Amino acid sequence: MSYYDEIFKYVTGEFPHALAMLALQTADVRVVERLNTEHATVRMHHSDMTFHVRLPDEEAILHIEMRGTLLFALSLFGSLVHPNEFFQDPLLEAIMQNSPFYEHVIEQGARQMSIENTLATLKARFPLADVNSLIPKIEAIADINQLKQVNLNASLAASFQDFLKALAN
Repeated sequence: MSYYDEIFKYVTGEFPHALAMLALQTADVRVVERLNTEHATVRMHHSDMTFHVRLPDEEAILHIEMRGTLLFALSLFGSLVHPNEFFQDPLLEAIMQNSPFYEHVIEQGARQMSIENTLATLKARFPLADVNSLIPKIEAIADINQLKQVNLNASLAASFQDFLKALAN
């Protein structure tokens, strides 16, 4: 774990703006300064990230705890180039597959793929229909099995109206 702590410390020191954007899910954030706090009410670890940040309408303290998993550490470096051998290590793969973060990423990928496939199917089958108006409704479906059924309905519905009826149920 200490290896991942060191990675996280390095990343927070070198790329605080990128991590703030990732954590707050907005590009409209500015990291003002790194905060080193000894405040008794804030439990800190050496690898925690605590920054004073400025958003368009407020200033805030951003505190992120590093709870290291290998996949999390690797995800921080997703845009960097790694040698192929690094990812072909069977032990590394087993560790990643047992990571809750890995499971979450896989589920989110499956969900996003199902949504994209459904929309593509609807646009191909019903080119005159206003498919884009359905995006918020389809994206609001959290259950992957329900999304799979919606995708199947998009493929099998006799008309766009039939699809809308099935979607409403």
